[in-house]
Amino acid sequence: MNKIIWYQTVLLVVIGLLVKRFPILMAGYNTMTAEQKKNVDAKGAADYLCRAFCMIALMGIILFYGLQLIGMTEKVITILTSTVVPVIGILITLVKIQKFDHTPKA
Repeated sequence: MNKIIWYQTVLLVVIGLLVKRFPILMAGYNTMTAEQKKNVDAKGAADYLCRAFCMIALMGIILFYGLQLIGMTEKVITILTSTVVPVIGILITLVKIQKFDHTPKA
């Protein structure tokens, strides 16, 4: 089980760094028109996504070892660290990343 959380952490950090280096990897950015891309702060969004993915990874590690320390069962630890933390983290990220889209609302 210890390996899974570390694989997940490395994967999230690598994805975050790749998105920061190559903003075109952001979902939907590649399909935008040139006019739409002008209204998006791609650098700011890429930086935010990098930080968000790294924070999700860090929270998973902290929760994993914290729950082990207090004696939770391995099944509960696995569910919380491998699914609940990333899903909640990504949902929060999806809501907060909207601030980088400066497209006028119709």
